[in-house]
Amino acid sequence: MNKVLKASLELAALAHGEGKLSEAVNHYKSVLRSVEGRQLSQTDSALLAVAHNNLGFILQGRKNTSEAVRSYQAAVELNPSYSEAHHNIGHILHEVGDLKGATLSYEKVVQIAPKSIDSLNTLGSALLSYGDLPRANTIFRQALQLDPHSPKALNNVGSVLLALGEVNEATAYFKAAIRLNPNYENALINLGDAFRDLKKLGKAYKCFVEALAIEPDSIRAHNSLGNLLRYEKRYKEALESFNAINSLMADSNRSRSPENDEYWFNAEAQALECLFLLDRHEELINQLKAFAHEKPDDRRISALSCFATDQLGTSNPYNFCPKPLEFIHVSSLAEHISEPHSFIKSLIDDGLQEPAIWEPRHGVTNSGFLSANSMLFASDSYRKLEQILRKEIEIYYKKFRNTECKFIELWPPNYKLKGWLNRLRINGYQRSHIHPAGWLSGIVYLNVKQFADKDSGVIEFSLRGYDFPEPKKVNRNKVYHPKIGDIILFPSSTFHATKPFNEEYDRISLAFDLIPCVKS
Repeated sequence: MNKVLKASLELAALAHGEGKLSEAVNHYKSVLRSVEGRQLSQTDSALLAVAHNNLGFILQGRKNTSEAVRSYQAAVELNPSYSEAHHNIGHILHEVGDLKGATLSYEKVVQIAPKSIDSLNTLGSALLSYGDLPRANTIFRQALQLDPHSPKALNNVGSVLLALGEVNEATAYFKAAIRLNPNYENALINLGDAFRDLKKLGKAYKCFVEALAIEPDSIRAHNSLGNLLRYEKRYKEALESFNAINSLMADSNRSRSPENDEYWFNAEAQALECLFLLDRHEELINQLKAFAHEKPDDRRISALSCFATDQLGTSNPYNFCPKPLEFIHVSSLAEHISEPHSFIKSLIDDGLQEPAIWEPRHGVTNSGFLSANSMLFASDSYRKLEQILRKEIEIYYKKFRNTECKFIELWPPNYKLKGWLNRLRINGYQRSHIHPAGWLSGIVYLNVKQFADKDSGVIEFSLRGYDFPEPKKVNRNKVYHPKIGDIILFPSSTFHATKPFNEEYDRISLAFDLIPCVKS
């Protein structure tokens, strides 16, 4: 490489290091343009790979995802052994939801450095998210073999065993991690979660309290404790745990994005639900009024408000989507493509190639498999399905756009779709739930039929879910008998459940959420 190019690379690196990112980008791009079409030595290729990688890092920080990926890919084309660039590709694909692509990139890092414990742990975590639990188990055990006395490695093996349903074996690994590091808060919480799965609630409680003694500001420990207390109907104490989370979140100004674990705790909504379960109705209504101004788009708060005010016979002060059952929309793949049957077959065939977990720990799916929420990245057929769904979502919005509620008024201009495959077997069902991270949710039915019992296998929409009390009034609901190729769209704040069926059959559907893009 000539001296001019070397000097330009040095200038780019200097500007990058000083935080002059626009200047650095210009230098990197100038260097890379100047060598286009040239024959490069191995040394020059390695240097230019670093330039592509550094440029990608800046672009990623600017949320220019597609261009960043292209830069990282150019880096590994120039230097296939460049582990940092492979890692960066995996990281950015993981961020955008392409878990399959992320695991493939992380696997290349491990191939380059098979004894890197950090790389093995990163791959194992990605496989865990992707739902490939057997492979995650293998990878985490490889890391443990390299460092048998690592509390983190022991905790990771325990985590994947817990996801596999091997709860007793998981507890042994968590205990081993805690013996090596008695202050290992994360392992204590995991051990508590395992004890809860085993119905050893006293031991679970002790673990969560010990975790909080180590780290009083642990949001995860407060959440696990709160959910345990709520399960035991100790609603007043549970309310204290959820309020503790809300105080910590407010004090730390943490982002309430679905990308952050804390989002999924839904502590504000859970605190309100505890007020309702404690019959503190006046306090609940006052807080709903306050949230209507401070946080008008919380889907779980909306779900509670709809049920509570319906049962109390009062007006609903939380105007996100006060009448969710009126926003259910039914369409069909046949409205978008001329040969839906062959398309549906390809969706089933491709979908069944992806990893899936039997009866995930969240407890919604019973006697069935659930994939990771990255199914729309699985194949060309699923990418085509995403385009169909985006068109149907446009139709949905136009249908309801004149409705006066925050669900429509605050409709997200930019969004991404996340989809996952549900495969229910005999006696399979899904308990009533909502999708609090979504704005609009939907289902595409790939393999369904009319069962002998006409109420079997149907989807039921209602206002009631979770541990809400039995309705004092008639529970408002709508039941739909799906057909192959149907597309159903509904607000993500709508409780919905699949009724069980007692025939040998694979009932297959693709569920998805419209996730608003959070402004950075």
